[in-house]
Amino acid sequence: MAKTTRPERFSPPDRVGWEGLPSGLREAVAEQMGPPAKVETIDEGRRTPLVAAFTTGPGDRLFVKAAPDGTRAGEQLAREQAVAPHVTAIAPELLHAVQADGWRLLAFTWVDGTRANYSIGSPDIPLLLETLADLDRLTCPDDVPLIAFEKRWSSYAPSGRELPRLAGPTLLHTDINPTNVRIGASAVLVDWAAASRGAGFVNPCDFVICLIASGHTPREAEAIVADLPAWRDADPLDIDYYVRTVATAWLHAFWNLTNPWARAVLRAAQHWVMHRYDQA
Repeated sequence: MAKTTRPERFSPPDRVGWEGLPSGLREAVAEQMGPPAKVETIDEGRRTPLVAAFTTGPGDRLFVKAAPDGTRAGEQLAREQAVAPHVTAIAPELLHAVQADGWRLLAFTWVDGTRANYSIGSPDIPLLLETLADLDRLTCPDDVPLIAFEKRWSSYAPSGRELPRLAGPTLLHTDINPTNVRIGASAVLVDWAAASRGAGFVNPCDFVICLIASGHTPREAEAIVADLPAWRDADPLDIDYYVRTVATAWLHAFWNLTNPWARAVLRAAQHWVMHRYDQA
């Protein structure tokens, strides 16, 4: 019998500290921003070599990410840089962008706040609903290199001819898991690495999956987003297609992942698709 092998698990890139960055980049950062007085690496952004809190000479705190050009992480930072000017109403402001020695570094305003809690009864949920409503009203010029949302699913879509259901002009975050939302007076969306352009109902649909993964039933989660215009105005058949597509894609993409949240959203998508199936 032929020996079969399982797909390899995702292997994150090597993480680096400030001193591990190319000297040309560090010199360019020091010239543009001033040398950091303190650098604290942060255990987030598994695909990004440097994620850190910088304290500047005057005492300002910045959130910093850096990655080499020509890598997936570098492409994501380029996308974040391009979209940043258009999302300042609901996201941290990009203060500095430095490219040198084959690397790109972005420095954002530091956002004080806690990670979002999507569990039943959480006061964070209404704040994120307000932010999602604001996101739906934002526009992003056509020349900003966003991912076409429907193309992200072309390899997994149950019915490729229906992929245009996911297309549209709306700016999508696509990764509103609790670690990408900071809660203070409002809900702030961070990490726009996977920003896309597509159908408006995708943003509330993404939130529904997060809510189910956090303990809500599908019926409860749908009721929470029911007043969002992007959900309310959507064709239910389009939402059905989104759920089928995501549930199928994640079953393949997340099969070997051990991250607890990846497993939770995979189960949530399966739960939701069966709920929609039973209601059909």
